[in-house]
Amino acid sequence: MKHLGFVVMASGWSRRFGKNKLLERIAGKPMIFYTFHTLSHFFYNYQAVGSLSERIQDSDATVQEKKKRGKGGKTVLDTPLVVTRFKEVEQLAKEMHFSVLMHEESEQSDTIRVALSSEQAKSWDACMFLTGDQPLLSE
Repeated sequence: MKHLGFVVMASGWSRRFGKNKLLERIAGKPMIFYTFHTLSHFFYNYQAVGSLSERIQDSDATVQEKKKRGKGGKTVLDTPLVVTRFKEVEQLAKEMHFSVLMHEESEQSDTIRVALSSEQAKSWDACMFLTGDQPLLSE
């Protein structure tokens, strides 16, 4: 069984934007809400019906192949981990039942280091990084 971690990088200073773009309202909601919502929706769908690749693989497999494969190929999605320095982002993440790591590091690479050094990351076989400032992200 493989464990896949998800890290939402939400620590940027938005220097070019001029203010915290993660909290900028789009259609009445903070920009980062849309990333959180899409990720939450993906998790719900994955847990309810499985991934598309698993469904395709299962539809083409014989009964013997499925038994041989067993559950060893299943991917377990870990609770998303939001790495941020902003209290407002922390609160939104907790409302979505995501894990949160607060930090005060200064560089973008620090966000990645903080995430991969976390206790939660120790169980991951792989990790997907998402930025918090992509409101049009889809599954």
